[in-house]
Amino acid sequence: MAASCDEPQFIRCLLCECNTIEKALAAHIQFNHMIYKEAVQQVIFNLHYPPLKNLPLDELIEMAEEEAKKKNDSSEQVFTPFQQHMRQDTVGKGTREKEKRE
Repeated sequence: MAASCDEPQFIRCLLCECNTIEKALAAHIQFNHMIYKEAVQQVIFNLHYPPLKNLPLDELIEMAEEEAKKKNDSSEQVFTPFQQHMRQDTVGKGTREKEKRE
């Protein structure tokens, strides 16, 4: 269920594990945990919003797209060793009937 713009968004504080309003997180850290140094407040605040690195996901998507492109570009069929063996065994089979008819 998506929250509307009017409803407050909550975030779980890493220090006390209580839910607090997201917009009031800085004040929560300052007053509930009695942290008054701005640098320390900023570090704790930033811990609640770690940077998201999409590099592994982006790389995986690029690799999948390249692999799909390679498969679409190849005009010849690729067979597994078992399939190749089975195809070799069937070469020439079924031609006797044709030869007998001619």
